[in-house]
Amino acid sequence: MWVRWTLPRFRYDQLMRLGWLFFFEIALVNIFLVAIIVAYFRF
Repeated sequence: MWVRWTLPRFRYDQLMRLGWLFFFEIALVNIFLVAIIVAYFRF
């Protein structure tokens, strides 16, 4: 009950916008950071 009352409810289009604007950028940064770390520690 407490979880349903405290968390906001998102519509499908709001979730898609959040995914494209926020999580997509974080995923790209994560990919580049992992590539740099792997390239640095490989040699």
